[in-house]
Amino acid sequence: MNSSISHIVFLTPGFAVSENDSVTIPSLQVYLMALRKALPQAKLTLIPFQYPFTNKKYNWNGIDVIPLNGCNKKSRKIATWYTSYKLLQKIHLETPFTVIHSFWIGECSLIGQLFARQKNISHIVTAMGQDVFKNSYAKFIHEKHSKVVTLSKHHQSELYKNYGLKSEIIPWALIRTLFRKSKMLKLIF
Repeated sequence: MNSSISHIVFLTPGFAVSENDSVTIPSLQVYLMALRKALPQAKLTLIPFQYPFTNKKYNWNGIDVIPLNGCNKKSRKIATWYTSYKLLQKIHLETPFTVIHSFWIGECSLIGQLFARQKNISHIVTAMGQDVFKNSYAKFIHEKHSKVVTLSKHHQSELYKNYGLKSEIIPWALIRTLFRKSKMLKLIF
């Protein structure tokens, strides 16, 4: 891991409302827990655009979460984008960050790329699945300003075929200790 990374900001449409919420994007939760363990000294800040339906800041497993409460409403989308950009400016001024990591090719990657380009910082976009097939935001991703990650060879080839975007394959991993504790295993066995 790069020891010069001191602060990473994550942009995502939604996230767990608390540490007890195991159903809201579990793969993202697993990824963030692994990253928290790999970079124990780094500051990690997560900005969910739409969910949870609150704007109250909270801490999730050592990660600051600042929800924007967009409530999945089209009528609030532009205001949410404006708020997210202003929040990124405020956070960067208080505790500069070196990386923005956006989840899905969508509103988060749009805002992330604009901010990263303005401040000349790294931007990573992880395409999580359906966003590699039909996506009106893909045309705004520029490889010069963003590194795109896909989860599989199939996603990589679809993203390239549909939008001409190259990507790095980094599959999600499964943390065995968490899986052993899961309710799913109890149901299976």
